[in-house]
Amino acid sequence: MNNKIVIIAVICLFVSVKSSFAQYNIVQDVPNNSINIKSPLKVESSSSQFFMLNDAYLRNRDKMIMRERNSIEFTSSLLFSQYSYHNWAKGGENTFNGKAVLNGKHIYKVNNFDITTQLDAAYAMGLRDSVMWKTEDRFRINTALNYQINKNFFYNFNIDVTSQFAKGYKNKDATEPSSMFFAPGTINVGLGFNYKLDKDRSITISPVSGNVLFVRDQRLADAGAFGVEKGKKYKPQIGTFINILWKQPIIKDKTTAENILTYRVSVQSFWNYKQTPDLSWQSWLDFTVYKYFSVNLNWTLLFDDQVKRNEDGTFWQFSEVLGVGVTYKFKR
Repeated sequence: MNNKIVIIAVICLFVSVKSSFAQYNIVQDVPNNSINIKSPLKVESSSSQFFMLNDAYLRNRDKMIMRERNSIEFTSSLLFSQYSYHNWAKGGENTFNGKAVLNGKHIYKVNNFDITTQLDAAYAMGLRDSVMWKTEDRFRINTALNYQINKNFFYNFNIDVTSQFAKGYKNKDATEPSSMFFAPGTINVGLGFNYKLDKDRSITISPVSGNVLFVRDQRLADAGAFGVEKGKKYKPQIGTFINILWKQPIIKDKTTAENILTYRVSVQSFWNYKQTPDLSWQSWLDFTVYKYFSVNLNWTLLFDDQVKRNEDGTFWQFSEVLGVGVTYKFKR
């Protein structure tokens, strides 16, 4: 009788071990050399099925999940331009310009929810007759929380911060700065909808939006610079915020599928329901040569009737920058 019990116990044990080993082999979908078979086993259950997994497999699975949920892209550029004159009848000043540009995007996505953060920053210096001065300075960070309604539409909550890095002067001979970090600077918090054609093209409309304009320098605040009330360092407003981001490849490399010629647009507008909406329209034409060399053409169009009129009596501002340099791109 005892021998029969022992035989039955051995058979049950053998069947149990064989079943567990088979389940483990079914879920093992990573290379054998990436798993340490000697590490402790853990048991997971799903739909009344039990799987025996080791720590190495679980760590590898977690890394794969994080890679699927996170998307990172960075582009950095150093651009240069030079003008040199000698005995030039029409006149002109020797000028050298250098510009650094950084664009970044990070997307974290889980099911119908995603968090998208984008960075646009640029800083340029000019050397004219041995005098250094700032020719361009900006940074903008936008973080958006999106919940998908259908294929292209999302509920959207976004925070947008815009300012510059350093002091700016109207010209190379000025002694007092006309701008500096957060003078001006804006923080916009909005709630609305987002239309995404794809990850590079989107339109955000926030009909419920709070916008605060900051002028942290007291001298500029006392002068009522950038539209704040004289003596105050900030100006809160309620209105509608519109943000358009568009990236359109024009020419692609047939071998690598990398973009050779790309057109990019960034449009921002805020309307406080009382005054004419302000507008910031930036366009870029990026031409990449041999992967790391680039030609960049940038146009910026600004309209803001809260600032002082220009000499020609308009509120429109326009700039154009052409640069040649090197570009590095990182994408995962």
